[in-house]
Amino acid sequence: MRCKISLFSCFVLLLCPVLVEAQTVNISNGVVGPGHLDVNVDAYGAYGNFNGAYVDNFQPDIGGSSQPTFSAGIRLFSGNDKVMLTDMQQWLDVFGLDAGTWSRNITSAVANSGSDTAVSSFDVMNATGAAVLSFDVTQTASAATEPNVAILDQCYDITNVSGGALDFCINRVLDGDLIWGTLFDDDSVGASNPLGFVSQHEPGSTSQAMALTAGPGSEPFTYYWGAKNTHVPTNGGPAFGFGTDVICWGNGGLPETWRNYVANVGYDTPGDSGVVTGQDGHVGLDWQLSLEDGEAVKIVIRTVYGAESLATKKDCVLGDVNGDGSVDLLDVAPFVALITAGEFQCEADINEDGIVDLLDVAPFVDLLTP
Repeated sequence: MRCKISLFSCFVLLLCPVLVEAQTVNISNGVVGPGHLDVNVDAYGAYGNFNGAYVDNFQPDIGGSSQPTFSAGIRLFSGNDKVMLTDMQQWLDVFGLDAGTWSRNITSAVANSGSDTAVSSFDVMNATGAAVLSFDVTQTASAATEPNVAILDQCYDITNVSGGALDFCINRVLDGDLIWGTLFDDDSVGASNPLGFVSQHEPGSTSQAMALTAGPGSEPFTYYWGAKNTHVPTNGGPAFGFGTDVICWGNGGLPETWRNYVANVGYDTPGDSGVVTGQDGHVGLDWQLSLEDGEAVKIVIRTVYGAESLATKKDCVLGDVNGDGSVDLLDVAPFVALITAGEFQCEADINEDGIVDLLDVAPFVDLLTP
């Protein structure tokens, strides 16, 4: 097996060859042929072929079926405290003796509520063993409206049960190893225009690709990043590492110089890194959150398979929510219905942040009253 981790971590893996497999369940969008997606997920929403029990399988329009994700999951940070949200032992071993000060406990084991959906719940506990955050998780695989494109939505309903105010961040990494046509270490990474998602794709392909964004009804993400291993951001180090490495973990969160940065592109700028063979890529999103005691927030992590972009926005007429070819008062009712239902439609995403919500109201009114 290739080693995308530190030498210390490789040493740990050699010392600990016997691994206990965590419980995973499979969810599938039911598509046969191009556009098929099935994923083995655990109670925390982690997956990837770092462990054979966690693989995802996707078939794009070209290239055949493959397991495109090496590792995907959440690292949670709060001040000097941290916890890795997975039971994938290989990934936990990457961090060696730095296990983190907080812990996690599954309160409802992951189970299918249908062939396309998995549900679970868990708590995050502080160093004394008291619960500080409660998570209810729903994970769904579906077919997108675009041909040969699949979607994985992972919804986290998070409640502060700490007894006081709590600041924390959800740091989501997607370490794709796209090997449909070439090697795992020549993938390009990029950010969209507008900056609604980050993506990773095979050289010259927009369909042998994965994109990461906030899904419908989600709290908007705070930061994104697109990494190429060993690349140093223009505002300084640390250099990017592999998606499974110890840099974010040891830093206690996303390094400041990585925030809203894509390798070879820059800060707060859409674009693509291009192909740099030998530099493995990964992408991620980061939510900086503050909750009062008892307050809740919804995070929806949307992974799009088979499209470099979140959706085919080039075919999307902003404001034409009812699809009659014009933007007028007939679009108001379906626009309001989408916001109320927390559903996504690109025509209603007026500010193009990947979410249809109240932030789209003002620009929608502007479209109606030119």
